Amino acid sequence: MDEQSIKLAAEIAGLREQQGMTFKAIGEMYHISPGKASYLYQDHLRRRRIARYREIHEEQNQINVSVPMTLGEIAVLCRILSLYQIWVLRENSRRAKEENPLFKEPDYVTAEYLNRRLSELERKKRRKTREDGLLPPKPIDILDPG
Repeated sequence: MDEQSIKLAAEIAGLREQQGMTFKAIGEMYHISPGKASYLYQDHLRRRRIARYREIHEEQNQINVSVPMTLGEIAVLCRILSLYQIWVLRENSRRAKEENPLFKEPDYVTAEYLNRRLSELERKKRRKTREDGLLPPKPIDILDPG
């Protein structure tokens, strides 16, 4: 929908909700059919629901949780997040990253941030484990059944 239709939909929503006008009356006022007035109103309601969902989603994404994980689980999560990011990039390769609204979606932004955090956490833990001497001194032979 273009900017003009979005603005018209917002005006129709105002007339419908604040003044209680019928779609027939609104249609006559704007020289459109009652069906078109209804469609624009429904589209406005949909846009409002989506905006509210995003707002709630972004708020919830800021809630801290504690989940004990192994380094292996962190590594797998990083790979999954990387695959998700690659998929998003491929699906949206026609647009520049700055212009693409998908890169502002809460899930994508959170995935990018989480991938960085988990990768850094994994690197720190693995480095500390090596420094503390908790790993075997020699490489493990994965082909050795014993």
